[in-house]
Amino acid sequence: MKKTILILAGLLSLNLSAAVPPPEKLLPANTFGFLTVPDANALRGAVEASASSKMWNDPAMAAFAKKVEDGLREMILDPLREQAGIEPAEYLELAQGQVTVALTDSLFDRDLPGLLLLVDSAKKADALEGKLKKLRDTLREQDQPFAKRLIRGVEFTAIRPPAEGPEILIGLSDTLLVMGINDRDVEKVLVAQAGGGVKALSGRPSYMRRHNAQFRNALGFGWLDFSTVLEKVLAEIEERAENDDPDAGNPLGITPDGVITAIGLKGIQAISVSYHSDGGDLLEVSVDAPKAQRLGLLKMAASGAGEDASPPAFVGENVMTFGRSRANLQQIWNDLEKMLGDISPQAQLALGLVEQAVKNQDPDFRLKEDFINTLGDDLITLGWAPEGNDLEALASAPTVYLIKSNKPQTTIASILTIASLGLPAPEKREFLGRTIHSFEFGGGFDNEAPQMGLHLSNAGGYLVMTDNRKALEDYLRGPGENQKPLAAKQQLKAAAERIGGMKTGSFSYQNDAKIVGMLFGAVRNNPDLLDAILGAIPNNGGGPDLDWLDFKLLPEFKKVRKYFNFSLYTIGADDQSIRLRLFSPTPPGLE
Repeated sequence: MKKTILILAGLLSLNLSAAVPPPEKLLPANTFGFLTVPDANALRGAVEASASSKMWNDPAMAAFAKKVEDGLREMILDPLREQAGIEPAEYLELAQGQVTVALTDSLFDRDLPGLLLLVDSAKKADALEGKLKKLRDTLREQDQPFAKRLIRGVEFTAIRPPAEGPEILIGLSDTLLVMGINDRDVEKVLVAQAGGGVKALSGRPSYMRRHNAQFRNALGFGWLDFSTVLEKVLAEIEERAENDDPDAGNPLGITPDGVITAIGLKGIQAISVSYHSDGGDLLEVSVDAPKAQRLGLLKMAASGAGEDASPPAFVGENVMTFGRSRANLQQIWNDLEKMLGDISPQAQLALGLVEQAVKNQDPDFRLKEDFINTLGDDLITLGWAPEGNDLEALASAPTVYLIKSNKPQTTIASILTIASLGLPAPEKREFLGRTIHSFEFGGGFDNEAPQMGLHLSNAGGYLVMTDNRKALEDYLRGPGENQKPLAAKQQLKAAAERIGGMKTGSFSYQNDAKIVGMLFGAVRNNPDLLDAILGAIPNNGGGPDLDWLDFKLLPEFKKVRKYFNFSLYTIGADDQSIRLRLFSPTPPGLE
């Protein structure tokens, strides 16, 4: 009995393949960038379960979806089948586990990055082997030179390109498809797959810190060692500079290295991105840039980090978009001045020229004292859906900008003084006890339609600005008695916690249901909109045939409304990184 069990176990082991290691253990330590899907089947399942996929397969979308799918099949899939003999669905199904594309520095001496493609075919390994055999047969038929090569006991097809360039190595190691353009990279992957001692990406602490903080349980993620890329770019710039005419001169004293340093790119160590699907779609982009090394744009992006950016009580639930940043505007101005000065002293002088031009009209004007130093640390953007869904209404969707000011009247007076350089005198009028200053950009100021221009007022310690006169008046009236605050919106607080909460310094909200509903209405009422846009592009030849995008077949939005919810965005920072996070929770009806 014992022998029987051992024999059965041995037979079973012949059909069972060892699990393919994760990318950080497969990829060599000299990898400087990669994108991976750790489990293709898991990603497929998440996509099929997503709200967008369910909407596409809803009976209400059947007519539109069928026409789009038929059009894509005729334009893309059928030509692939006929001309290249490729059935895309079959190739996509071959990926059953990990799919990874990576870049290494192995060919930097040839001004090329090394390239690796890894695909775990799992139970589809036999089918993949058949595809590779068919590839070799096709190469023979087309007299394309190739050779067989053994690397660590694995047979690879080495395809020689017709022009100068690295050969392409393609082989199947157990269930893992390995494709590369450098023998050393390929060999390191095979050694790592077999559990051998090779320096892998997992041995780099800088990568593993980001892996542990961001990539766990992600359906897809990527990482770029930005410092390596920047080093290569700077070396290339320096080499080209040596070949340039030294007498050409640069009157502004601007150099590529100076610009890169001033805007803060040298402070970036790595950039990473990840996608999770748990209760909604979560996308995170992280920029690893230690606080002590942040300059220029990086320092500005991290301004206000940790401050409360939640929707104030006066922001109603009826907004289509809301954004709030607690950036310190006075500090940002100082950082901007320094950045321009580091790029070029002449560039910094341009700010002084603006101030002097204003002083020519108002000798008492002081840019910093009368304008910059009146600004606070709070910027708010509020947007509402337009009243109609035609093109004119969409183009004039009401949006109001609020800027915190410790002296709103002084701030407005400074803006009016600066604007007087190139604009006619504004219209001044009273509205509900507030003064509104309106600059006309063409057209009259009637009360029948929203007017485009620049309209300024102040309320609650904020400078209020908009290009839509009616939007300003509606804002100054305040929310209606029955209008619930956005902060009380169902799901909002829990969803915000998924992206670090609202005390990140920058927080934004977008009502996807309103936005998509507005777009549905616009394209259904203007079915030739896309044709008109493409046809207006110069030298476009009238644009491609888009008959398969028949917007008249779209259903009324209310029939698919349940598939849309809202999205949240935050920008936050700590001592090591700056992070952008986007989260769209699953609509309540689909949970």
